[in-house]
Amino acid sequence: MLHRMTLGKIPPKPHTAFYDEERNLLMEQCVTTHGFNGPFSILYFRSPPTDEFEAKELELPGFCPFELMKKQPLHRRHIRLQDLPAEGNFLTGRKTMFVNVDLHFGQVKPNQPANRFFSNGDGDELYFITSGSGYVESVYGLLPFQEQDYILIPKSTTY
Repeated sequence: MLHRMTLGKIPPKPHTAFYDEERNLLMEQCVTTHGFNGPFSILYFRSPPTDEFEAKELELPGFCPFELMKKQPLHRRHIRLQDLPAEGNFLTGRKTMFVNVDLHFGQVKPNQPANRFFSNGDGDELYFITSGSGYVESVYGLLPFQEQDYILIPKSTTY
């Protein structure tokens, strides 16, 4: 069963011509992580949210991918993440600490504003805010956050 939530004005039927109050044709974008066999969002824009001239892989020092070892014995660890320096933005300041085939765990302490949009096509991203506040700018609008908030960015979301 489909659970539907709507915000703002929507057309009577999806995938049809939809105009705003000034009779401008709106662009429709269907956002999904599992094709047409799962949850999805349909967004409408007066102009495309981003101009994508090229898509390329990013090579960030300290960020994945790592080559996983076949076997590694488990040892107790005391990782002092609080001692890592603040540097970069939400993307360039990432430091990967632990990784397995399903999960990459790391930390980022940004001290610079973001200078580009990013979309992770490999998986969801989850942030826990330990201090500070701000907002995430995405195709879903400006989403404010503060200390002790979780921010979940679904796979393929441009933010």
